[in-house]
Amino acid sequence: MPAPVPHARPAEAPRLGEAFLANAEMSAITFGAHRVATYRWGQGAKKILLCHGWSGRGSQLGAFVQPLVAAGFSVHAFDAVAHGGSSGTQTDMIEYSDLVGHLAKELGPFHAVVGHSFGAANVVIAKNRHRFEAGKLVLLSCFSDGEWVLNRFAEFLNISPRVLRTLKDIHESRRNCSFRWNEMNIARMAGEETLPVLFIHDRSDREIPHSQMEVFSGAGKPNFQFVSTEGMGHRRIMRDENVEVCHFVAS
Repeated sequence: MPAPVPHARPAEAPRLGEAFLANAEMSAITFGAHRVATYRWGQGAKKILLCHGWSGRGSQLGAFVQPLVAAGFSVHAFDAVAHGGSSGTQTDMIEYSDLVGHLAKELGPFHAVVGHSFGAANVVIAKNRHRFEAGKLVLLSCFSDGEWVLNRFAEFLNISPRVLRTLKDIHESRRNCSFRWNEMNIARMAGEETLPVLFIHDRSDREIPHSQMEVFSGAGKPNFQFVSTEGMGHRRIMRDENVEVCHFVAS
């Protein structure tokens, strides 16, 4: 997941995503050596950025678009490097978070940034590394530690601890040691924020357990709000929680 492994790009956008993209203003930006597909809905002066998860694309959070546009916002989304309509064959947390920082500089400031799963964690990393302006953050199904999610990924693939340590070292070296895996603590980074942050997580999420949100709630931050859902799992939460998200963003 977060390591720079090849991404299996789906042959075409899911049908529901295509419906959301039908009403989007499509464009592209240059990001390093890549062409990144971008999308916009609405003309409101206050802007919202949507950040999709691993193996997703900008339309994955499309259920939030209509309610936010109806509330007067303009909504922006993108396909991360090696995802959807963007170029590239692999990506990682550093590249994704750098892209979010770049979009914030080029398209922002954003009234709110909404992220799901891998995208949610990268929103926090981007905010910490690039210090861009944003009014609020919404983090759906977010994990609390980058090294935790890499370790979990290694467990699924039955990668030994020795090989995993080598992979971590190689990845750090590729990024010129600009980060260390043991410093990729999302909960700590989020705890440094003073802006309002809404966390939403489902109790039956099998990919990122609900206990990950409990790590954030244990910080006792007054600017943090938490919503636990039931029966939505890891993905349906993106379709069914638009009312809660829109209320938080617009309030």
